[in-house]
Amino acid sequence: MNRQNSPNQPPSSQASDAAESKGKVLIVDDIPITLRMLSNMLKKRGYQAINAVSGEVALNQVNLELPDVILLDIMMPDMSGYEVCQQLKSNPKTADIPIIFLTAVTDLPEKIQAFQMGGDDYVTKPFYIEEVILRIEHQLTLKRQQKQLNYLNQQLRQSNEELAQFAYVVSHELQSPLQTMIGMIGLISAKSQRFDRKTQKYLNYIAKASDRMHHLISDLLTYSRIEHIDPELELVDCQEILAQVLHNLPGAIAETGAVISLGDPSLNPQSQSTILPKVMGNAVQLEQVFQNLIENAIKFARPNIPPQIQITCQADANGELIFSIHDNGIGIDPANFELIFQVFQRIETVKNYPGTGLGLSICKKIIERHGGKIWVESELGCGSTFYFTLPAASNSS
Repeated sequence: MNRQNSPNQPPSSQASDAAESKGKVLIVDDIPITLRMLSNMLKKRGYQAINAVSGEVALNQVNLELPDVILLDIMMPDMSGYEVCQQLKSNPKTADIPIIFLTAVTDLPEKIQAFQMGGDDYVTKPFYIEEVILRIEHQLTLKRQQKQLNYLNQQLRQSNEELAQFAYVVSHELQSPLQTMIGMIGLISAKSQRFDRKTQKYLNYIAKASDRMHHLISDLLTYSRIEHIDPELELVDCQEILAQVLHNLPGAIAETGAVISLGDPSLNPQSQSTILPKVMGNAVQLEQVFQNLIENAIKFARPNIPPQIQITCQADANGELIFSIHDNGIGIDPANFELIFQVFQRIETVKNYPGTGLGLSICKKIIERHGGKIWVESELGCGSTFYFTLPAASNSS
């Protein structure tokens, strides 16, 4: 009897089992002499051979005991090998069993059909037993490698989930003591006139570091929630979202003299709308996307040049909505287009451009969770345009 691996242990090479059998091979052929010959040769090579004289017998046998690989004749009465293969591949329980077709037909269309039906390999009759053995061993090797890969993927997913949960818990637990610290710094700073300049400078450093930590923890919590909680979608008005974002940023807009407008003056006014559409989405998350992108457009402005930000939305041929946020800022080197969407990746120094390195990662995660995609076009010194897509309300379930 074959041993089963513990769910917490990686798939082994099953060396001890190999001493008993290299694997179970189900041979399906309506010619008895072919069955006997293949069965005897496989047993001599250390395999456990199981015979079936028809497709129906083969299906019944598979229900009783799953083989490791199947040698399946194509031309059989009542039920062809194609039909047997189709039934096996449509059943989740047997879909992963490798099937090697045995065929006397050498026509290319027949071989193509074998693969279209889900076959993994084929051997042409009359066959050489060495070839059959090599093809069986190849399929068993692929199966073992796939099993090992599935296990490693499962472990990786589990590790990622545990890491994300750890980040969420730690970030959440840090919120309370950090708020206490920020509150205490505020109380001390209120009496800063009692301190000398050096002490005041140190207090200012502490306040800025605390504020940066607060934003980092907040972004970590946001990223973790987005990663593990499906957004509740409803009909939301992007025009209202934009109005709320502008309401959230009066200080940054006033300080930099930023001008934010709807529509692109270079485009035909007839082909674009000055009103953003309604979409199926999560209002809180989409507000964060607009706010992060507009804040970036303001923050990464060229020195002494007020930010000019244009927001547009157009439907493509597939009915998807393409939003764009264009600025006249410092721009991005094309070599960094993919890098900027990765977690904690920064291409500018914190001293010149404060931030946590999570903003664009959060935008990417939100847009992808809404079924869209996000990308950037930019040139150093000439500004950037961030694009993202969302399904139109009429195309969303």
